[in-house]
Amino acid sequence: MSRLCVAVLSALVLSAMASARTSDAQTPPNASRQLAVLSLIDVKPELMSEFGALQAEVMTAQRVGGQPWRETWNTATFGYPYRVAVLSPVDGLGQLDGQTYTVKGVGAAAATALNARARPMIDRQQILLLQVRPDLEIGTRPAKGGLGVISYISVSTGREVDMERVLRTDVHAALRKAAVTYYGVSRVVYGGDTNQYVTLLMFENFTELDRGHPLERVLGADGFAALQGKQAGVIAKLERHVIRYNEALSFRQAAAKP
Repeated sequence: MSRLCVAVLSALVLSAMASARTSDAQTPPNASRQLAVLSLIDVKPELMSEFGALQAEVMTAQRVGGQPWRETWNTATFGYPYRVAVLSPVDGLGQLDGQTYTVKGVGAAAATALNARARPMIDRQQILLLQVRPDLEIGTRPAKGGLGVISYISVSTGREVDMERVLRTDVHAALRKAAVTYYGVSRVVYGGDTNQYVTLLMFENFTELDRGHPLERVLGADGFAALQGKQAGVIAKLERHVIRYNEALSFRQAAAKP
């Protein structure tokens, strides 16, 4: 069991939408929009082992309860060392009116007990509702990950349209030239900075990552500087963390046969 393990407590998820148009940025989303919950959890270092054992129980309950999938990513050297990211699906606001997958799997009393055991092990937790943006993505998300670079991009207020225009044009063109097969993009709806985009690039290992960011490799120093110039005044803050897919604490249910 990895020393970086994760718990997913019951998340309060509300449904809202971030559109490509600035005027739509404050408009709640249509229920058909693809949403996901991202839980960022800082676990107390001395309780990692106990936390991991508990999460084996939690994940079993979620699977039995019918949760379609769950991804767990651990910090891989660069970032917050005891932070993990857990990505889970959410169908929309109506899902909050029923039972959680954990409750469906083991019952209300057992689910409450699992959460009670997990709480003392968590130093800090932030739960984000994300709107997945397939219109800003490249390729299809792999069933399993390896190493990833997750970027948190905070955009200046009112510059969302400019940000998305650069993504669709310059960034997409460069990433395709670099033969990137998947580039994931989501936007924060609730739980954090609603002007923040979350992107994910995947790498096989650190050796591949050592070749440099795909944008820098393809554009070169001058081209990359020109791209940064287009983003001047658009991007207020950029953070990049390196993460690794935790297969032991992830799953994807087989699709039901018709």
